[in-house]
Amino acid sequence: MRLSSLRHLLACALLAATGIGMLPAAHAGVVIVGTRIIFDAKDKDRTIQLNNQDDAPAMIQAWIDAGDADAKASEIRVPFVLTPPLARIEPRQGQSLRLLHTPQGMPGLPVDRESVFYFNVLEIPPRRDAGPDENLLQLAVRSRIKLFYRPEGLEGKSREAPARLTWKQGRDADGAYLEVHNPSRYHVSLAAASVGGASASEPAMIAPGATSRMILDKAPLAGTAVQFDWIDDFGGHLPATATLTP
Repeated sequence: MRLSSLRHLLACALLAATGIGMLPAAHAGVVIVGTRIIFDAKDKDRTIQLNNQDDAPAMIQAWIDAGDADAKASEIRVPFVLTPPLARIEPRQGQSLRLLHTPQGMPGLPVDRESVFYFNVLEIPPRRDAGPDENLLQLAVRSRIKLFYRPEGLEGKSREAPARLTWKQGRDADGAYLEVHNPSRYHVSLAAASVGGASASEPAMIAPGATSRMILDKAPLAGTAVQFDWIDDFGGHLPATATLTP
């Protein structure tokens, strides 16, 4: 099945539904091992493991996008190739995908900082016919995680980047906010951030050299310390503290 057809199926997210009844929540039977992928430039390829946790076989399609989750297949340009892009995974079995770097697919990729892409898996459940007294809803489930391409010879280490963040507190028409700047060559993903008892409503991923502003859920109390949790290369959430800059 073509990628565009599978995405259309995902947008509809409905293969069959009859009558009125309770509709079960969608869940991913096929899971990705890990919560992020780090691709070092010195490596020729990476192996990505998928596991089918259900008692039924699953058809999957996998692809990489450059940040636009709704981009058409014909518009996606990334320096990676996945093989196989389509696979059937038997019940309680796994499937390995091979990710290869192909620079010609996206020339001009920065060599002085990390780049981020996204790995997608679309799972199509097996078709099942509903009985005469049964309501049936089948959903196509999409999983999407970050893929970091890491050039060789970058200044510093990824684990050191969170400590280099600089923080400011301010207020505008939308309310109180935290502003964070990332001077490092690595992306820093935040799981939480707070100051003076006020929490950031949408913790951000801060790109190398970028500044991000996060709205606080209330006006913070007086204080100069920022508490935040950042996500490391293995998906772990690590706590840290920083001092606000004037």
